Amino acid sequence: MRRTIFQSLILSGSVLLKRVLADCPQGPGSEAAACCWSSWQEWDSSSRSYETVITTVLTTKHVGSMIEDTDVPITTLCDGIPRALEPYTTRYTTSLVTTDPYTTYISSTYTEPSPTCNINEDDCKPYADAWDSAYSSWSQNKSLPYPTNKPHCVPYLPCPTESQCKIYAGGDATIYYWPVTVAGPDGGLCESPRTTLNPTPTDPPVTTVLSGTTFTSPSIYVSLAHVSAAKHRGQYNQTPCGHAHHDVVLTLHPSDVSTQRGKPGGRTNTFAIDLRDLNTPVPYSAYLGQPSCLHTTNCPTIGMDDYHPQMAKPTQLTGVDPDFEKCQPRSERLGATLVPLGMATPAVAEARETGFVRVVKRAGD
Repeated sequence: MRRTIFQSLILSGSVLLKRVLADCPQGPGSEAAACCWSSWQEWDSSSRSYETVITTVLTTKHVGSMIEDTDVPITTLCDGIPRALEPYTTRYTTSLVTTDPYTTYISSTYTEPSPTCNINEDDCKPYADAWDSAYSSWSQNKSLPYPTNKPHCVPYLPCPTESQCKIYAGGDATIYYWPVTVAGPDGGLCESPRTTLNPTPTDPPVTTVLSGTTFTSPSIYVSLAHVSAAKHRGQYNQTPCGHAHHDVVLTLHPSDVSTQRGKPGGRTNTFAIDLRDLNTPVPYSAYLGQPSCLHTTNCPTIGMDDYHPQMAKPTQLTGVDPDFEKCQPRSERLGATLVPLGMATPAVAEARETGFVRVVKRAGD
């Protein structure tokens, strides 16, 4: 890690900044934290010296919009619901519209790259405390100069032992699952009951390897890009707690995975995942419950390759970090990319893969 230092030079009445590099220790520790904090402070100070007040008046601008072309061939199966035989296409259009003037804002023309170092969260606390103290003083007395010592880090804070925190899962989920075959014409779409010909094998388990990771039936694997938690004090007051985790993989029994469906103008309900609904053709009841159908014309036609189920956040997220034990998964649903195991082509599966780093829970544990 290199520390960036800026020296001021006075030339012909102008202040120029000379960029000098010095080595910073890498990793955690007070020495590395002090070096990184100083580098950021110097960069922030230099950036502020290039700030200017700008007022821009803009009365017209180009506005773009996506238009979906749904004029494609359709077919009707046993359930009587029209289904597209080709994917919908979209086109981008622009138009010139009149807008209100922009308000005054502050912009910096500073072009030097910012430091690339990071302060370890365990070393962040003294810098965060100093910022909180300075900001509190300024809040009580606005005649004081606005504090400029805000650190570029978030300190570690244990999550509360009471149920006062929420778990956040960032980004969409990728669900790796073992598909099933349903008896009857049209994939058993209109059969009642729908009979599964090949229930997910468990004895002996079936395995497959994808990008060096072994998947074992009947487990469903849920890959999440980011998992973190926050302490809640009221609706709008959240403080990060615990450790943030990236590229998390949950290995779950199918009974632990749920999807959320809604009705146009109605509330969202949670359903245990039904692997039969993930087949093609998609049952209309499952297709209609996705968010894209809740605020449009109720999706009278089922689009080709256009089913995007929403996953309810699994309670097993509490096992990602010991700090999350008393937290509750936040109620928002997750978009999900589906990857069938044992039949997915590697090219497709690898393109959708978000990374496998560790398994935090195994089915049956």
